[in-house]
Amino acid sequence: MRHLIISLAILFSPSAIFAQRSEGQSFAEYYTEKDKLLHMGSGFIIGGAGAKIYATYRPDEPLINAWAVGFLSGSFVGGAKEILIDDIMGLGTPDHGDFMATATASAVGSLVEVGFIKWQRKRFAKKHSRIAANPMTGDKVVLR
Repeated sequence: MRHLIISLAILFSPSAIFAQRSEGQSFAEYYTEKDKLLHMGSGFIIGGAGAKIYATYRPDEPLINAWAVGFLSGSFVGGAKEILIDDIMGLGTPDHGDFMATATASAVGSLVEVGFIKWQRKRFAKKHSRIAANPMTGDKVVLR
């Protein structure tokens, strides 16, 4: 929980709010530009996919781990894109706001995917459980 709080504090730091905006441009205008929306879409997909892959291959692990893997995978890809492609290779303009849009959307995407996985597991368990009565004692037993 401590790491989650630290991650969210960094994610919503003042540098994210005032990231390379031009004079007079509002927060809403800055984060609804086409470039930022594309970063949000890719972060949402990468975060959700990371959480789904982790939860699929490790079904006995807590779902908070799947959320963390989704969030970190989206953040890593967003950071790598900004550093490697935009800054080092010079194929774009590195922007802190692009990274923040990708990381925020990966957190939301992995959270949505974890919620969906939890709902699927609960539905599957409820659908595939049967109640049987012990003929000797009359006690009811849940069969899975």
